[in-house]
Amino acid sequence: MDPFLEKLNLISHKMKQHKNELRTILMEISTSESADYEICSSIDVLEQAARELQYMKRDTVQKVAIFHPTNSILYSYVLYAIIPGFYCKSISLRPSTSSQSPTMKIHNFFKKYTNFNIEIEPIGYVEFKKKTSDAEVVVFTGNYYNGLSVQKDYPNALFIFFGSGLNPFVIGAEADMEYTAAKAVEARLFNSGQDCMCPDLFFVHRSQKKRFIKCLLQQLKEIQASGRMSDKVRNSNYQELVLQTEIYLNDYEDRIVYGGQVDVAKNWIEPSVLVSDIKDMPRCEEHFAPIFNIVSYENAFEVLDWLTDTNQLESSFGVSIFGQADLAEKLKKHYTVSLNQTLFDIENGHQPFGGYGPKASYVKYKDRLESRPILLSKEVNRVFHQYPIRVH
Repeated sequence: MDPFLEKLNLISHKMKQHKNELRTILMEISTSESADYEICSSIDVLEQAARELQYMKRDTVQKVAIFHPTNSILYSYVLYAIIPGFYCKSISLRPSTSSQSPTMKIHNFFKKYTNFNIEIEPIGYVEFKKKTSDAEVVVFTGNYYNGLSVQKDYPNALFIFFGSGLNPFVIGAEADMEYTAAKAVEARLFNSGQDCMCPDLFFVHRSQKKRFIKCLLQQLKEIQASGRMSDKVRNSNYQELVLQTEIYLNDYEDRIVYGGQVDVAKNWIEPSVLVSDIKDMPRCEEHFAPIFNIVSYENAFEVLDWLTDTNQLESSFGVSIFGQADLAEKLKKHYTVSLNQTLFDIENGHQPFGGYGPKASYVKYKDRLESRPILLSKEVNRVFHQYPIRVH
């Protein structure tokens, strides 16, 4: 076995041995439920890495600069730093200011068991840019407009951007409402709603609106009564988001059928359910908060027209379709589509992932910018080797 893959096996083994240590680190910024999910996902990716790396050459690029995300810090570290260590000679990683401390701890955890050439740089942007100005590959996860600004400072690099989107559910008349409501809760409350794959809209066929709302509220109340809500929702890490959420809920107070309370002093946002009609929709925002924005519709073409509107396609990421399968074919050239599953269910660290809108994900090299689902190794291979990577 390749020595690098042996190291990945060692890391995977150590992660299993020290799950509680990793869990404690992640819970500084995450819920217990999302921390467990992230650890398991990271182990799975490491254990399957050989399938992806068998088509790569060692040290394909000399230097990579990583602008690390605020959330999913362990999984992102594995995807953007550890596994690319096979084909990237040197990796410089700048942690997000908001999660600098736990990211440093994650880095130090792996440093105990490997000698990968990954340097963590908890420094200001200007200094980091100066130290990594010769990077051949730059990975940025976060705000689209911040990404555009950073991109301009690395004009010669392969620039890879991972953003986010509204990721709506489309729930047709034939959907199993109990199952769909369970999936809605699972996806919307993941890490208190603080993940780029969380859905911000739930389109529900008008004939099933009452049934879906009933199932959803029943599940939320059962979780609350059982004491399990604290496993799913915690105080927000970002006061600005709490303030934005408070404004939003105040603006649409008349549409709230469950929750609606915000405690700015404690950075607490109560899981909340709002109900509207597609003809009178609230403004659509990414909340990174546990808000269920339910919008009823009569005809699937109303939803299709909304999802394929020019403004929506700028940030088209994913769509989860339940009981309205005929929409899948029409949407798959614009969105990553999951049928009767959430985006979390279909995400695979060794497959391209993301959306087709520039605010969701894009790759830029020289004068060419393309928006599409992304796999880092595939993009590196495309630019530096000029032949297709096969990932099964």
